[in-house]
Amino acid sequence: MSDNNRQFARCPVPDDPMSVLVVNGREIRCKLTEMSIGGFGIIVTRKLKIPQNSLAVLKTRGLDYIVQITHQKPTDNGAVVVGLKRVEEVVPPNSIYAKSPVWVSKMAWATAAGAVAAAVYVLFLKHE
Repeated sequence: MSDNNRQFARCPVPDDPMSVLVVNGREIRCKLTEMSIGGFGIIVTRKLKIPQNSLAVLKTRGLDYIVQITHQKPTDNGAVVVGLKRVEEVVPPNSIYAKSPVWVSKMAWATAAGAVAAAVYVLFLKHE
C-alpha cells in the first residue's frame, strides 16, 4: 500500500512546459512538471532564496496564478523541485469576464423599461 496522500488528481502538463515564476519582482524561468486543481510542481536551476510560504506569481500557458511556495527539494542533478499551492487565478483583462461596453447595459435597461411600460399599458387597457 502507498503513502500517497494527494488530495487532487493531476492535470496534463502542456507540450511547452516552460513557465516563469515571479518572486519579489524577479523573473525566474522554470519548467512546469505537475498541475492539479490545488497547485503546481516546477523545477528551477537553483534553490530560491525566499522563505517557505512566500507568495509569488506563476505565469504559464497564458495564465497567471498567485501561488504560495510550500517546499523546495534539491535533486541529484543540482536542480530544485519547488511545490506551489494555488492561492488565486489572475483573470486577464481581455478575458470573457472583462466588462461589457456601456451601450450593452443601456440597451438592456431600455428593453426592460419598454417591457414594463408595455405590461402596464396592456393591464390598463384590459380594465377599461
